[in-house]
Amino acid sequence: MLKRSATVEHCNVECLNTRDGNII
Repeated sequence: MLKRSATVEHCNVECLNTRDGNII
C-alpha cells in the first residue's frame, strides 16, 4: 500500500507536467 501511495504522488506530479508540457 505504501508503494501505491508513492506512485499516486508521482502520478500527480507527472500529470501536471503532462498537462503543462505534454510530457508523455
